[in-house]
Amino acid sequence: MFEKDLAADDVNGRIPAGLIKLIEDMIQFKEEERIGLPEVLKQLAAVLYGMDKSKCQLSFVEASLSGHCRIRSHPTELILACINRKELIFYTAENLAIPFSNWRKKKEEVTIKLLNTYKKVSSLEWNIDGTQLAAVVDYRTLVVWSYPECEILFQKRLNCGDINWNPTRPNLFAAYYEVRNPTSRSVFIAVISATENVLNREKIRKTWKNHVSVVVGKGLLSVARFVFVLGRSSDSLLQSKIRWESTLHRDILQLGILDFYRNLPFKMAGLLNWMNINCPKISFLLKVDDDVYVNVHNVAKMVESYHQTGKSSMFGRSQNYGFPPDRLNNFGPARDPNRYQITLEAWPWHTYPDYIIGPVYMIHGSSILPLLAAMQTTPMNPFEDVYVTGICSEKAGIKVLF
Repeated sequence: MFEKDLAADDVNGRIPAGLIKLIEDMIQFKEEERIGLPEVLKQLAAVLYGMDKSKCQLSFVEASLSGHCRIRSHPTELILACINRKELIFYTAENLAIPFSNWRKKKEEVTIKLLNTYKKVSSLEWNIDGTQLAAVVDYRTLVVWSYPECEILFQKRLNCGDINWNPTRPNLFAAYYEVRNPTSRSVFIAVISATENVLNREKIRKTWKNHVSVVVGKGLLSVARFVFVLGRSSDSLLQSKIRWESTLHRDILQLGILDFYRNLPFKMAGLLNWMNINCPKISFLLKVDDDVYVNVHNVAKMVESYHQTGKSSMFGRSQNYGFPPDRLNNFGPARDPNRYQITLEAWPWHTYPDYIIGPVYMIHGSSILPLLAAMQTTPMNPFEDVYVTGICSEKAGIKVLF
């Protein structure tokens, strides 16, 4: 039965002939007729070398060319298409033993002159059967040639950078580019909430959370995203309720750390890490506690004012707000037993760096990665606002604006 299956695969081109012989030798019913593992590896290496030899050599050729050139190997023939700032040339050789320096231009001497106004070629791709070749020049013009006739089948000014040919339909492709608008205004609103604060979350959902979509609809923000950030609960019943709440509202980001007050710095570190992976181009992160009412229109004004000029910054209210000048930053870590106590061993200094009080602050998107780097090399302080906006921001060189 296996011989029929292998034969069918051989006819359809799915298994190289050398592999079929090797498989047959491996699965002989009589043990004395089977080949051993060393011989299997030896023969397999020989087969794979024959399969990949052209790819390896063509990859080497591509790496050896100037950065001003694009080169793509033909999917079925020993042909290289090379395009530079001035022309498109096809190279060929009789076999792979010939060094690339001795390859020749294709017999027809096909050299296609392009417009000399463009600066670079951003993409060059063959279609699935090698009958068409497409190039994007200067991210503005898309050209498709037939092959081997080299007639222009399609040419149009498009804002695109990459080409993807359909893997089964040789006449279909997609041209696209990544949108990078320097004037976009986006904000990610992260409400830091304790697992048990269900009522606080419901109040926010019924009030100011609804204003987020309104502000985007008015065009005051390009993009706005909203989540409640929770840790995990050791109470299995509460944890199941959170899962149900998350399924119902689809607005909960739960991190894999236990949720209690002195774990808030770890919670913020987890949030920043998630942001760096999933939202690397966000303009601002707004951190807010779940007992704070947010005027989303004011947030939009802040983003509009500082999304370009506020790089490497964070914004909020100083811990000194409301204190007379003679007491500024003269109150420091609490040594007496209370919620804010910290031992002399944990913080041997008498004051903290200037920091933003914790209920709400905004972090520019460009500050997220430097903050993460600072956290990885800075001992944890149990107070999130002191640690994130004071200690780590100072170490990362981030401006704290009050």
